[in-house]
Amino acid sequence: IGALVINAPSINLGGGTLIASGFGALALDAQNSLTASAGAASSTAASTTTGPSTVGPTIAGLITAGSLTVTASRITTGANVDLTLSATGPVSLLEPKQPATLAAASNLGGSLAITGSSIDVATQIAMPSGRVALTTTGDASGGNLSLQSTGSINVAGVVQQYNGVNVASPGGSVILASAGNIDLAGGSTIDVSAGSGGQGGS
Repeated sequence: IGALVINAPSINLGGGTLIASGFGALALDAQNSLTASAGAASSTAASTTTGPSTVGPTIAGLITAGSLTVTASRITTGANVDLTLSATGPVSLLEPKQPATLAAASNLGGSLAITGSSIDVATQIAMPSGRVALTTTGDASGGNLSLQSTGSINVAGVVQQYNGVNVASPGGSVILASAGNIDLAGGSTIDVSAGSGGQGGS
């Protein structure tokens, strides 16, 4: 069984679900970010979606029967976008050898759900006021969920201006569910705080 490698400065997943079949390994390699945005086809262009949405969430997904490796300086979504990454095998979220310096993520209310036999997080997941759910499906001996020293999950709220008024968004939620162990390395971070004056998450 072969492997599929997709390499671009940034990778953007649009609405709908992509199914990678016939590959033992799928690798997405982006120097900048892996993101998902509303109202756009999947491409290698960066997302430009900003601000809150007034319609239902955009559903985006990627499914593979093998392993999944994502190398990116940051993983995020557009506002009101639900992104699912699902692999039958292990999932590795890695940072590039020289991570890019990116502007702070500002799209609020996105959701990221990742499922794999094991999950290893060694890069930034940034979902302001959003939701992150990581679930492993392997057995007790190999279905571990690991957050490495370079890994971070940030669903903290931010302060944004609406009609000239500063508004603090609430902290989001992080759900970690492991069939094996959950390992949090020194230096790793999980942030569910609110924007100044807002309500913290969980």
